[in-house]
Amino acid sequence: MSAAPSASTISVRQTLDILDGPFRSVATGIAEDQYAFWLGSGISFGRVDGLKHIIVRVMEFLRQQSDPANPNCPYNIALKRALGLAPLSADEWARVDFTLGFAAWPDQAAIVARLTNNYARLLDVTVAGKADDYLLWDGVGVPATFANPAIEPDVEHLCMGILVLEGSASSIATANWDGLVEKAVAELTGGVPKLVVCVRAEDLRQPELTGQIIKFHGCAVLAVADEETYRPFLVGRYSQINRWAAAPENQAVINRLLDIAVSKPTIMMGLSAQDSNIQAFFAKAESVMRWPWPGNKPSFVFSGEQVGADQEGLLKNVYPETYTAATRDQINEQSLVRAYANPLLLALVLSVIADKMQVMVDTVQGNLDPAARAALQQGVVALRDHLATLDNGDRLQFVRKFVDHASRTMTMFRDGAAGVTALCQSRCRSPAFRSTFQPPSSAKARRPISSLSLTRRSTPNRRSSARWKGWRARSTSPAPNVP
Repeated sequence: MSAAPSASTISVRQTLDILDGPFRSVATGIAEDQYAFWLGSGISFGRVDGLKHIIVRVMEFLRQQSDPANPNCPYNIALKRALGLAPLSADEWARVDFTLGFAAWPDQAAIVARLTNNYARLLDVTVAGKADDYLLWDGVGVPATFANPAIEPDVEHLCMGILVLEGSASSIATANWDGLVEKAVAELTGGVPKLVVCVRAEDLRQPELTGQIIKFHGCAVLAVADEETYRPFLVGRYSQINRWAAAPENQAVINRLLDIAVSKPTIMMGLSAQDSNIQAFFAKAESVMRWPWPGNKPSFVFSGEQVGADQEGLLKNVYPETYTAATRDQINEQSLVRAYANPLLLALVLSVIADKMQVMVDTVQGNLDPAARAALQQGVVALRDHLATLDNGDRLQFVRKFVDHASRTMTMFRDGAAGVTALCQSRCRSPAFRSTFQPPSSAKARRPISSLSLTRRSTPNRRSSARWKGWRARSTSPAPNVP
């Protein structure tokens, strides 16, 4: 018997098996917009710098401006304070050469590894005469790193955008500074507003749209666009993380997050939950309204290879009475989808759309008898599974092609005909985002990918439709695959 695939090697098709099997209730809950997505830096891996790259940049930033010969040099003092967070042995200190680039230091890898769990304290190191967030803003290089307009959304961001447009991800919370989820939604809709971005209390007063993303550690894109207003809300320093829950300016956003945390189960992707404010927040949410275990579906779900130490600590806080030696392994198993965000989000997109197509088959008027409807539903699942097998490793291309063809299909479904002579003439770099429909006699406006949605509503509504609920009441599992 072959070993189960790892979170990094699992295919989209294998991930669908997980969603159809032990995590079917999670897949259904997401399709019904019952889960809140909590996203971390893992979903942007490969698009923006990770923690280790940030640490290297900050250390080199200090080293380049330090004067080793001047004991009073503020950068030299700050650099030594940063190294003190590692900390270094006597032998390691003896090997430090401030005239060499940090990347060339013989103990660079060991120093970075130690600072990884101390990154917030590193960013809290101050330089005399500079702002408190100097290392965060200038050392990390927030504008060029996290607000770079040249960085394009990846698979995870595009899939989150699709789930938002499908009405399956109306509540998103993220610690990420980048704006890639928002950029993905904007590109998928051709700039039509669908996602409210909230960083500070005043942002909560924006009109409701299809989805809301609460960036509780701030937004680099907004901070660059309006530095005076949004730069203070970039949270990364140790003192900020510790003050976050008590800061008066954060209370409205925290209360909104609490409402989400107690009313919707949580699914975390790319989020280690290592920050103390995140741990304390979920402990606070538990004190407001406790999630039961066991329940009809998992209340907390993590995407990854294993339940990490900080995630296990979170489970202890949210299940204070039921997370015991006798139940620990069972709760951990029921809380872990062994797939990283990349294959999991793509599988969720296919699962959600296939489930909704089965609803359409079940509710459409006509002369179809139950057997015919069941056969069509089986065909939908078979088509979904076949699409999943077309994943050849280039998932970004796969998502873009899927978006393009699905949008065109739904346009034909709604309009009765595509009426096209030229497809995929795009206003943006990727032909996946919009298609141009140009009949011979007249030019039609380009249709945004929002036409993909199977459940477009005239007004924002976070509740599942009555038709969906009725179908779910009659169908507790997906139709079997067609041989």
